[in-house]
Amino acid sequence: MEKFHLWTFLTALWGMCMTYFQKIKFTYIDGILILYFGYLIARFCVAVDLPVYKSSRFIELVAYGVLYIQIKGFLCNLNYTKNISRVIYVIIGACFFEAILAILQYFDLFASSNKFLKLTGTLSSPNFLGVLFSLGSGCIIWLLYIKKERRKKKRILLFFLLGVFLVLILLSNSRTSWLVILTSFLLFFFESEKLKEFKKNNTKAKQNFLIFIIFILTIPFLFLLYNYKKDSADGRLLIAKITTSEIYKKPFLGHGLLSFERDYNLVKTSYFNSSPKPWKDIKIGNYVFNPYNDYLFYLFEIGLLGGAFIVLFIFSIFFYHKKTSVSFLGIIILSILFISAFFMPVTKKSVFISIGFVAINLLEFSKVRYLAKYSIKNYISTAFNSKKSLFIKFFIIGISSSLLFFLSLNIIQSKKIKKFYDLSKKDKVKVSTLDLTNLFKSEPYRNGYSQFFYGLYLYDKDPKKAINIMEKAYAQNNSPRLAQRLAHKYLENGNLKRASELYKSNIGNEPYRFEPKKNLQVIYGLVFDQSKKDSIANLIIDFPVKIPSKKVDEYKQYSRNTLKRSQFNKYHYSDSEFNLKGNLSYPQLIDSKEYCRKMKFRLYFPDISLINKRLQVVYLADGQQYVKDKRFVETVDKLIHEGKIAPLILVFLDSSGYDNPSIDYRQDYYFCNRAYVNYLTHELIPYLEKYYPVSKERNGRSIMGYSFGGLFAAFAGMEAPDYFKNVIMQSPAYHPCPDIYTNYNTKETLDLNMYLSYGTGKDTESQDIPMIQILQAKGYDLKVNREEGANHEWHVWMNQTKDIFKHYFKID
Repeated sequence: MEKFHLWTFLTALWGMCMTYFQKIKFTYIDGILILYFGYLIARFCVAVDLPVYKSSRFIELVAYGVLYIQIKGFLCNLNYTKNISRVIYVIIGACFFEAILAILQYFDLFASSNKFLKLTGTLSSPNFLGVLFSLGSGCIIWLLYIKKERRKKKRILLFFLLGVFLVLILLSNSRTSWLVILTSFLLFFFESEKLKEFKKNNTKAKQNFLIFIIFILTIPFLFLLYNYKKDSADGRLLIAKITTSEIYKKPFLGHGLLSFERDYNLVKTSYFNSSPKPWKDIKIGNYVFNPYNDYLFYLFEIGLLGGAFIVLFIFSIFFYHKKTSVSFLGIIILSILFISAFFMPVTKKSVFISIGFVAINLLEFSKVRYLAKYSIKNYISTAFNSKKSLFIKFFIIGISSSLLFFLSLNIIQSKKIKKFYDLSKKDKVKVSTLDLTNLFKSEPYRNGYSQFFYGLYLYDKDPKKAINIMEKAYAQNNSPRLAQRLAHKYLENGNLKRASELYKSNIGNEPYRFEPKKNLQVIYGLVFDQSKKDSIANLIIDFPVKIPSKKVDEYKQYSRNTLKRSQFNKYHYSDSEFNLKGNLSYPQLIDSKEYCRKMKFRLYFPDISLINKRLQVVYLADGQQYVKDKRFVETVDKLIHEGKIAPLILVFLDSSGYDNPSIDYRQDYYFCNRAYVNYLTHELIPYLEKYYPVSKERNGRSIMGYSFGGLFAAFAGMEAPDYFKNVIMQSPAYHPCPDIYTNYNTKETLDLNMYLSYGTGKDTESQDIPMIQILQAKGYDLKVNREEGANHEWHVWMNQTKDIFKHYFKID
């Protein structure tokens, strides 16, 4: 059972079993709290688009309400003084328990819950642990110097514990703890008998001078605290700066509950991506779940209206109480918590909320007008005797019972989810779509994270639905971890545009990290956008290192190698200067098992902004010639980026030798060679579909060629009709393979869209007309382009480019 489940369960159980026997008198302070709770509940109903009881934060909020009433009822009885002592010793005992764990962690005898931090106790951070020890120290000092504990053994034990707590506060390296312990000492100093005597025996001027000296002495202490972990302090100042600017945009009602993680990190991402920022800002631009300042957090989420309740509550608590030893303890505890709330999210920990509720009641019981009207005895005897009080009791019991019920559902569902997560990857795939949907449908609301993993596991069964679920879940938190997983799925389905957007977002979201930059660099490499890839490589090489690691060294070395390859390609290939908005690769190599040698090809991609799915692909025989005349690639590129044809990818098949371009295997490859078809269908196409966003569907593939390349296109269409839909032949020369006529004539009509052009000059007209007649007789979908007087020349085929691509790839 999780810690959240445990304390909520105990609180609900306490509320069910003890409320009827509690004797409680509600005050106007409670009225403020009730209004505040009501306001938060109303905001919850607006914030989430599912039943609020599925939200862990909502269950937590209701549990806090029940807890407050139970603490109030526990303290407000005939054993009031004894119960206060019991609560104080419980706090000290909890600190002692955490101290034992912290000592064990210090000597590596007990594992910390945080792999990056050593001393945490059962909490998640040394800051939380230090504040808890500060609270324990405050209680001990109160017992020693305000209550004046006289029993020698107990005094020795308390001094020992105080020493242990102070040493652990020092070892925690928590500046917040050091600050609040200093505040506690100052409060005790101002309440001491000697200071009271000093005030009595000295003039106002001397008293003011003493305050001035104390103030001057605290300045270097605060300066040292700031510089002790300057990067951390600057990081929190940056968070405060961005958070404050967002509060100004929606000051009255705020951005809404559960919105900080999403909205803050979106704004921060925009801040870092909008223009280059200095390293002093970059190195502190962490992804954060809260602003490390509870006041800014609640102003951001619930606005000034919600903040007004908090201010009114604090004002009422601090400025209307009777000065007693008990109320002074309440002030000490609340001062520690309120100061800590400026530097850390203390309201995220139930232990601090519980101790805060105790302190509030310590101050409440000392209200001047409260005690003037009620003695403790009369107060208890008159509380909850009316029918109205009985109704309230049963209402609280009902709330506690409902809390217990919904918490039980939460626990059961969490166990089911954990059981699913514990399955092997193979067994997870076996879970049906219906079972998967039912499993996550009841999953408690966790700010999008659980729903994201629902989409992740649904992906293999229904990719489109899964992507929509993951996008919606990611929009609730803007988490870099989720963005990376989502980008990976987009890469799988060929949406490089969205994947690159997610990686760019991650660069701004965690600007000091190398991984998002490397990921974006890889995507630009996939589409051969060499200028952008080189630009990121230079950025990675020159980028300062926040946390040295082997991985960072690998990223930098990869970028150095990228620049070396880029320089090599620019030096060795003279055709690199194309006027393109898309990108043309340098010659690529693939090891062919079919031919036992390396085979060459080149690729053309449109701009990455147009690659939002796996694109149609055209395989071009004699590809080196199509590339040699820059006009061909530039014409297709222009048609795509002017929106005249759909985005597509070109694969230029190169028949020359990879190590000796003067050797040409054109006749070997294109003269109806089944081995070359096997190379295409069993080696090159699977390779490209694995690493690049090319269509995996038959309808998305075309084969194209001129002359002997046109012959091969016809042969490939016939031999591999399951691989190609469109067969484009420009002046095909069929004479090396006369059997191709018979094959097309005798085989059943294939589902092919065919294009055949020829010229009436010195061209292949005599070879092509018989094929046209066969194809027409067989009922093929055939487009014929007869060029009057045209010869068997490249410029004729080049001029057909626009018509061919507009015919086959027009935008629907």
